Amino acid sequence: MRQAEDLVWAAITDSARCRFDYDEFRNRLSKSGDERVADFILFQIIEGLAENKSHEELLSTIRADLELFGYPASTDELAALLENKKEILSAEVHAAGVALAGFARGQSAPELLEQVHKLLS
Repeated sequence: MRQAEDLVWAAITDSARCRFDYDEFRNRLSKSGDERVADFILFQIIEGLAENKSHEELLSTIRADLELFGYPASTDELAALLENKKEILSAEVHAAGVALAGFARGQSAPELLEQVHKLLS
């Protein structure tokens, strides 16, 4: 079942990559341009916004995650990464909120994937 859930989150993240300059975002996060790190942080941003985390909570979470990956970042750098993401990624944030609520209610991943695709199209 975990793979089916991963498809829901991948659909949301894939959509988000097309909404802004993802390459710049990826390169800001790491000198190597590690896409896995960028995708994880992008997902953390979307999920955090969907969960209505405060700006400070989101900054703290992302800072801690980046440090675990070995990519420390300043508050200014992280603020720049978050700038306008709530507006730019509003469809993905809404879709993530629907998915989180659906999974919490026990809704099936295929059903949620269909809903997410409709919300993002």
